[in-house]
Amino acid sequence: MSLRVSAGTNSDTGSLEGSPVEGNPIPKGSSSSEPTPEPLDDSQYLTVLQTAFPEEELARNLELGKALKSTLSNIAVLFGPISPAALEALTKEPPKDVIRDVLSRLQPVVAYDADPEQPNAKFRLRHATFPEFLVRVDAKRCKSRPYQAGHPARQHSRLATRCLEALVTLKKNMCRLPDPTVPKAEVPNLEGLLEENVPEHVQYACACWAAHLGLGCYMKKKTNTPEFDCYCWDIGKPLEDFSSGSGTPTKLRAWVETMAYMGRLDTVGEALCVAQQHVKDGLGYEEVKSQLAATEKLVADHYSEIEACPYKIHMV
Repeated sequence: MSLRVSAGTNSDTGSLEGSPVEGNPIPKGSSSSEPTPEPLDDSQYLTVLQTAFPEEELARNLELGKALKSTLSNIAVLFGPISPAALEALTKEPPKDVIRDVLSRLQPVVAYDADPEQPNAKFRLRHATFPEFLVRVDAKRCKSRPYQAGHPARQHSRLATRCLEALVTLKKNMCRLPDPTVPKAEVPNLEGLLEENVPEHVQYACACWAAHLGLGCYMKKKTNTPEFDCYCWDIGKPLEDFSSGSGTPTKLRAWVETMAYMGRLDTVGEALCVAQQHVKDGLGYEEVKSQLAATEKLVADHYSEIEACPYKIHMV
């Protein structure tokens, strides 16, 4: 079953040059929140933040303020629960221990078990409306600048970039099967093999890169001067490395294979459509466009074969 998100995700909260793509695929199980029957109002959200991180403390400790802003900006746009360690591995900042400290202080709005015996525990939001409160473009809601998250389109672009950088680590047979040509249904302990060989942040990147890409800023040219501290200009190189590095689609096909083992092959076609839409006006990305389109057709033409044996993506 295909799940979609409307363009209103960004356009209702403000605009940048470029807008999100209509009908972006949301990864399966993408809800990062556990909505409560009675969500907090804006004054209650602000009280939670001010109590956990007094403005006086943030003024004294600039590093803490930076870590808080980074974490809140990620919270505002993440798809699905994720562990602090995986978030650090994906975004490269702040350190996981700092993320854990920030999350531990936000218990009224974030469900997170900071037990040191559970280093891979994932966090999720308690209130679905908390991200809406945070985003900076809706300053009428979160009126205190220290607690405002970054612009959602920019943050989606930033996470799309980080996801693509993670995806270039993919290779054939990521699950390290002795014989990758055996049918997926005959692979024992597939979930355990995925957990052991495909790091959590890479699995997140596999599932979510296109959703972040589609909700980010549009790419206009291959080279340009960055404006508005926007991350969309950083996406071109990692997207090129992922889809057509060295003139071959090796990483792209390894992603399809991994997605099939993850049980998400049904979202691959839409993800590739979103990526093609994103680069359609970009100059100098003809090879990227060609590889994305060719891979979309390959998956469509051989869907049943790849679903049955993901490694077939490298053989058809």
